[in-house]
Amino acid sequence: MLWLVMLRRLSLVLAFASLALASPALAQDDARQLFTQGQAAYETGDYDSAVRLWLRAYELDPRPLLQYNLAQAYERLGQLDAAVRAYRVYVDATPGDDQRATNARARIASLEQRVGQTGITLTGGPQGARVLIDGQDRGLLPRPDPYRVEPGSHRIVVRADGFEDFVATVAVSAGQQVSVPVEMRAGASGTAADTAGGGGGISTVGLIVAIAGAAILAGGGVFGGLALGQAGDAPSNVGPAADDARTMALVADIMFGGGGAVLLAGVILMFVLEPDLGGSARVVPLLGPQLAGAAVEGRF
Repeated sequence: MLWLVMLRRLSLVLAFASLALASPALAQDDARQLFTQGQAAYETGDYDSAVRLWLRAYELDPRPLLQYNLAQAYERLGQLDAAVRAYRVYVDATPGDDQRATNARARIASLEQRVGQTGITLTGGPQGARVLIDGQDRGLLPRPDPYRVEPGSHRIVVRADGFEDFVATVAVSAGQQVSVPVEMRAGASGTAADTAGGGGGISTVGLIVAIAGAAILAGGGVFGGLALGQAGDAPSNVGPAADDARTMALVADIMFGGGGAVLLAGVILMFVLEPDLGGSARVVPLLGPQLAGAAVEGRF
């Protein structure tokens, strides 16, 4: 009986050993398949999928060459910081005389230089205006050289006594410099407006709400006219034409009720909200390498 127990234990040991040997082989097979899929995605220009597949392959089989491939995909996506990190992992794990390692070192130097050139240049604006980028004080205008920033989206505020704040949101790609023209209108500065106790006038936010209500009322009038015309053309009170007329009349009623409520709310807000504290609104430019537009920014 003793030899049977020993035989069973030996078989269990051999089984566990075979599983341990098979697992790395299976992981390598999966990693190889993921690498092939990532290569196909890279060749078709789908760099996001290539990165995702190669990262999964690296988790299963952490071969340095995958980091070299990842770095190239990151470069195509404009993610230069990630590309530098991937190149460094490859260089640290690769002999110095390897040609790819030499190329990776050259790419690291080039990419770091490009990242260091990422910035925002402000043109125009009153002399002595204070510049804040992402809430940090960056000095006074004029400044001919660019403000160094990290790649990504940044909020710019320019303040000067006697002028309304200039506000812009800017998207900057790695290695790129974006020029932002500063145009400021005469009026209360943002700092003064934030501490003022009032000021009279009409709230811009209330005015916008009132205009929206008026537009809804106008739409209700259009639907009401169409409903009357449809009802007049209907041969009887039943049938598809009569049903369409009733539907348009119902829509007109809803728009009249809703538009009237919105218009009334807007009129109230025009005189209840403080124009400086609660009802200020401004058009904020949105700038970037492939973006140009504007957004409405308001404070309640």
